[in-house]
Amino acid sequence: MPETILSPKQKQPLVEVGDQLVALQGVLGRSPATPEDTVTLRDTLRRMTELFLLVVGEFNSGKSLFINSLLG
Repeated sequence: MPETILSPKQKQPLVEVGDQLVALQGVLGRSPATPEDTVTLRDTLRRMTELFLLVVGEFNSGKSLFINSLLG
């Protein structure tokens, strides 16, 4: 997993779920899984290592303006 801002204690559940998903990927490889199942699992594993932005605030406090400015 790439370096993150999470502490080892915070990262542990993510690592455990990732390990389980990798094991599931092996099971799907030996079963008649649909291509959609395989793609969904692969995307889930990839997304688990990506950072995400969560913007919170009061009503009409400029959240949408902030996000739109980030996105250009």
